[in-house]
Amino acid sequence: MTAPLNLPELDLPLRLRHFTNREQAIAAFDALWPGDGAWILAFDGLSGNGKTTLIDFLIESRCKPGHLCRANLDFEGSRGLTLRADWRELLDTLAGQWSVAGHPAYAAGRDRAFEQYELARRAVQVNLKQIAEQGQISGSPITVDARQTEEERRANERARHQTAGALSKAVLAVHSGQRLVLFLDTCELLAEDKEYEGWLWAWLTGLHSQLPGLRVIVGSRNKLDGFTRREYCQESLGLFLAEDSDDLLARLGVDDPTWRAAVFDRLAGGYPLLTGMAGDLWRVARRSGRALPAADIPQLAGNEEAVLWLTGRILDRLTEPLKSAARWAALLRRFDHESLAQILPDQSGRLSDDDYQKLCRYNFVSVSRVGAGQACHNLLRRVQNRYLADNKPQAYRAFHSRSAAYFAADKDQGEALYHALLAGEENAPAAWIEATHAAYLNSDWPRWSALLGVVESPELSPPPSLAVQARFWRGQWHRWRYEMDAALASYGQALELFRAVGSRLGEANTLKAIGNMKLEQGEGEAGLKLLEQALNLYQQVGDRSGQANIYFSLGLRLAQAGNLKEAEPLVAQAVDLARQILNPDHPVLEQWESVLAQIQTQLGEDNLANR
Repeated sequence: MTAPLNLPELDLPLRLRHFTNREQAIAAFDALWPGDGAWILAFDGLSGNGKTTLIDFLIESRCKPGHLCRANLDFEGSRGLTLRADWRELLDTLAGQWSVAGHPAYAAGRDRAFEQYELARRAVQVNLKQIAEQGQISGSPITVDARQTEEERRANERARHQTAGALSKAVLAVHSGQRLVLFLDTCELLAEDKEYEGWLWAWLTGLHSQLPGLRVIVGSRNKLDGFTRREYCQESLGLFLAEDSDDLLARLGVDDPTWRAAVFDRLAGGYPLLTGMAGDLWRVARRSGRALPAADIPQLAGNEEAVLWLTGRILDRLTEPLKSAARWAALLRRFDHESLAQILPDQSGRLSDDDYQKLCRYNFVSVSRVGAGQACHNLLRRVQNRYLADNKPQAYRAFHSRSAAYFAADKDQGEALYHALLAGEENAPAAWIEATHAAYLNSDWPRWSALLGVVESPELSPPPSLAVQARFWRGQWHRWRYEMDAALASYGQALELFRAVGSRLGEANTLKAIGNMKLEQGEGEAGLKLLEQALNLYQQVGDRSGQANIYFSLGLRLAQAGNLKEAEPLVAQAVDLARQILNPDHPVLEQWESVLAQIQTQLGEDNLANR
């Protein structure tokens, strides 16, 4: 173990004052300057190993005292979803944190790029509104073809390139010759979109070539790859050694060396989260007058078992209302003093300001990743959800229902649906599908991604009917982000699940989505075969919407290829079906009728010309 840092002059936040055992990683940060060697420092380690805490410590102990201009992007949570789904938000955030948002080079370049993109988008934009009967999911957009989606994608890439270039100019104008730092936390989530990740790293590499003082610090569960050893330095954050665990517990006030040794040997094994929770237990036990002998610390093999044991012993020694707050707050992905007052059971009483501060000082509580406020560690949330669902099922459902109502009133749709699903509310799955469909139609990537994250949460076990919808919509997500291999994989899983649960409508929608994608990729024979299968299923279940979508899609494709005679009866069938289920002034029907009229007019003119 290296010598502890001596930082008496720093006024660190309370949660960082006992920071220990990361001296080598800190030294690697210090070694990034000066020199022309590595400009990327990557920290990897398991969840709970302290990557985010290390980043926070570097900001407080290095960047702030050294007056280093810095930006910190965390790709986890609702804010992180936005950053990794919307390049505009990412670049705007960087511009703000690097203090160049108002610089003319960025402001003018950004606005010009956005205006040009909107002009191009409107030129190729088509009506994405789908016909969706109650309880039905829609397949692929009815009027988008490969040429149109490709044109919009290229317009988006041009705008991204121009905006990133404008940001580079502004950063160089303001920070040339200076040291600049960018922290990228939970970076393994960024890797879910390879194209987006590749673009960001390519831009940062180009910026570094012009600004040698730029350093990028990465926190991830995975090791960084794709760079030469000269460009980056990798530091793995492992478990604490015995002496490091002993040192941290001593700093946390544990004055019994036998107890400290038992925590390492039998309970935590050097896992930082568990070691910190053991320190919480020691302090709570001392304050309650119910000390826990070292002999009572059990031999546990798994982290979840240890979290459950520690949580139970901590709660046993607390009094109300702090006891209920600590027990139930673990189930919330974000909370503050006011939300706890509204959601906690009435009989537990309202938390005082002092008790709320005590709650926030526990080692398992940190800043929320899905919104404002605090949250308990993900591992604790999973363990407590399982324990309370099994042992207090009625209270568990009631708590999640109150949470859903609170977040619905707070206009936080994602959190409201998360808790409604955990409560098992009957209308929650349909509400999730409706919200996801709306996000899809509006190309609201952050909301769409957040909703997928809700139903894919590890603590949630959705019923098969919802699990299959999640797979289908994940396929849609990948498809409209041009991640075709991932889309096919998700569609394939959805297809198997729809067949397993006997949903012919879901099977048809999935076949249609895959078929349209195959057509766009130039696999005409395979795509048409899949669409024919989907059409047969739509006819079997009497779904006129699905039939109309396929007829129109095939007819439009033929018309665009110049085969008007073959196209006309297909588009006419689509219009006839649409008239049966839509109002006369519905924009989809109006558009389809316009296409049909154009085809028929052209056919008439061709006939006259051939007489």
